[in-house]
Parts: sequence; C-alpha cells; structure tokens
Amino acid sequence: GLNYRHKIALRRVRDRGDRIFGAASRDPPQPVGWSNRTPSPGGRLHHLRVASLQYFLRPVATFNAFADQVRSLVETAADYKARLVVLPEYFAVQLLTLGDIKRPMPEQIRDLASQADAVTEVLSQAARESEVWLVGGTIPVLVDGKIRNESRILAPDGGWHFQRKLHMTRFERVEWQVAPGKGLK
Repeated sequence: GLNYRHKIALRRVRDRGDRIFGAASRDPPQPVGWSNRTPSPGGRLHHLRVASLQYFLRPVATFNAFADQVRSLVETAADYKARLVVLPEYFAVQLLTLGDIKRPMPEQIRDLASQADAVTEVLSQAARESEVWLVGGTIPVLVDGKIRNESRILAPDGGWHFQRKLHMTRFERVEWQVAPGKGLK
C-alpha cells in the first residue's frame, strides 16, 4: 500500500486539482477543447493517462514521411487511452535530414524554424484526429530576429498555445545560437 508520504503527496495533487477544476460539489470550469471521453462523477478529472513518447530520429525522405510518423505515434498513444501525449524536446530535428546536413548548424536551425508552422499543423491535425491533448516537444522558431526553442501545446480541438524555453543549455546557446524566452505564458 501507500506509505504516509505518498498519501500526503496524493492529497496535495487532489487539492490542487480541486483548485483548478473546482470542488466535486460544483461544476468545474471547462478548458478549451475539454473532452469527456473519460467521464467522471461531477465532471472532475480523477485520472489522466499520459503517454510520453520515445521518438526514433531517423532520416526522412519527405516532410510527409515525418508527418506520418508523428500522426502514427499519437494515434497509437490514443489507442492506449492516453489523454495527454508528450513528444520529446527537439523531435523535429529529424527534418534536418531533408536539407544539406553539412551546412553550419545555425543555418540548419534557421531552416528548421521556417518549418514551425507546417509542424504545428501536423501536430494540430494529430491532436484533433486522436482527440488528445498534445505537448508537441519543441521546435526552433524565429522571433524578433532570434531563434528561440518553443513548445506547442495542442488541444483536442486543434487549438494551441506555446511556451518558450527559458534556460538554454550551453550547446543550444553556443552551437545552435538559440536565445531564451522571456517568462512563463
């Protein structure tokens, strides 16, 4: 069974959930894209199955091959009843294999940033088709002339929000010339 520390931690998670979703005696606020695929008494979220995907980075021949791999993984996670699917950071670097991989890395990262909208559309479609919340790993984006690392969070209705990475690794800063974001959204 659970020891005392685990029970306290679970109680804190439950209490935090009460503050976010409302107490059992009242209807919870419904976030954008809320899905009742797993109904619960009083509309509260009692459990959430999360799929943290391993993503095999291999060369792809076309953007469509990349898109098919992403959609297939998200669909498989949904088949296992996951409601939140998480892709790894920089999963989209696989698209670098579509270009000249001998160019300087900052140039390659800028080219990858130019594909952010297309990658977001793939993620949005996968979230809609599978009716899941999807944390789309990260992808470089060009903001005010600087490359930033951004995570796209997609709702089951295909809508999305983003959060920029705040703390860069030395490798990101020096080798890839990626700048940090400014604050939480």
